[in-house]
Amino acid sequence: MKEKQKRTSLEFDNFTDFFKAFQQKKHPFFVAAHRGLWGKAPENSMAAVKECLALHIYFIELDLQKTKDGHLIVMHDATVDRTTNGKGQISDLSLSDIHSLFLKEGKGGSQAPLTSEKVPTFREVLALVKGKAVINADKAWLYREQLYEILDETDSFDHVLLKSGEPVEKVLEFLHSKKKAMHYMHKLQDKNLAQLDELLDQISPIAVELLFHSEQDQVISKAVFD
Repeated sequence: MKEKQKRTSLEFDNFTDFFKAFQQKKHPFFVAAHRGLWGKAPENSMAAVKECLALHIYFIELDLQKTKDGHLIVMHDATVDRTTNGKGQISDLSLSDIHSLFLKEGKGGSQAPLTSEKVPTFREVLALVKGKAVINADKAWLYREQLYEILDETDSFDHVLLKSGEPVEKVLEFLHSKKKAMHYMHKLQDKNLAQLDELLDQISPIAVELLFHSEQDQVISKAVFD
């Protein structure tokens, strides 16, 4: 019987097996849940993350923002308008302000009903997924120093990928400034495709996210995959 050449995160029996294959780069593609599974729960919510864990999805994309008083929360937008019953910039709101809000169903919007779900902090989600999944941390580059401190404090380096599309030399400077290694994921698209060889040679990230708008984009061309 021929061994499978490709597997998704849904085909692994447990997180340990998934992470071993992920870390060793044995498989080219893995399924990732975008903002958690929000078909039955608000996006970027604890409930959306729990849906992933229940279905043995080990790779979860979540977005980070920072409150006025310096706490990292899990939310995509820079405002709370679309996904909660509140208004305003997250950078103008304290964590207490955020905790007074309720999340809307699914992807939110003006017509979406409210739920009983609250906006989670990054620390809350990290505690939930530890030993169970990896967080693909989007919008996290601005908070990389604080992110590192939290991962160091909680011994959670294997449960978060720092992600950016920053120039390779800038990423290297940050990664080399730390005593402990962070897992890094690079966002690659046509506008920064020229970085590819340098990226693979200098950083060799644990994963690469390919961003494209059409099948004609060079980032998904045969030349890149070869």
